[in-house]
Amino acid sequence: MILAKEVTVWDCEVGQPNHTYLMSDTKSKIYGYFKFHNPKEFTMFKKPIRIDTRYRKFDVIQKNIKDIE
Repeated sequence: MILAKEVTVWDCEVGQPNHTYLMSDTKSKIYGYFKFHNPKEFTMFKKPIRIDTRYRKFDVIQKNIKDIE
């Protein structure tokens, strides 16, 4: 798993927020996220959620995350 910060610049009037995600290595699923990149607001999902990364950009913060507690 990886920890990736979304850095997409959205081209719309509605301010689409970016978050920091705990993702699969292929960036196809998310296991949890930090709302608005805030380390105090982490949400872990019961099951991984598929994510469409087309037209989105991510900076990988950490790789090879093995254990989540």
